[in-house]
Amino acid sequence: MTQTMTSSDRRRRGVVLSSQGWQRLRAAEQQLSVQQNSGNPYTLDQLCAYTGLSANTLVKARRQQKPVDLTTLDTYFAAFNLVLTAEDYLLPDDTQRLRPRSQPSEAPSMGRCPSTRPFTSIALALSRVSPRKSWPLGPWCV
Repeated sequence: MTQTMTSSDRRRRGVVLSSQGWQRLRAAEQQLSVQQNSGNPYTLDQLCAYTGLSANTLVKARRQQKPVDLTTLDTYFAAFNLVLTAEDYLLPDDTQRLRPRSQPSEAPSMGRCPSTRPFTSIALALSRVSPRKSWPLGPWCV
């Protein structure tokens, strides 16, 4: 008799870079870029060459959303002379504490929008909002 594994029965593998680990890596990358790359941030290709990791793996680790192997993070940290500690990563069950970076934070409310009824054109409205600013207006603006 064979049993099929459901997704809840499967072992969750890998770890996710924690906020602390990301801050340590970023600081080390910035320091190295100042010392060896004229202060210019490293490109993904340069990071691949420097760390020996693939672009896909680097992106996955840096986004902090999908698990990567612990040895991958160890290699990434070692490339910048950092020692990986338990505070630098989270187990997959702990990742609910992370907010995905791809979701922008909610913008604060600016209140109600003012009525535009008194204005007869966009140009007039913009001139009243900021009279000193030159707004780029095109033929599509009436």
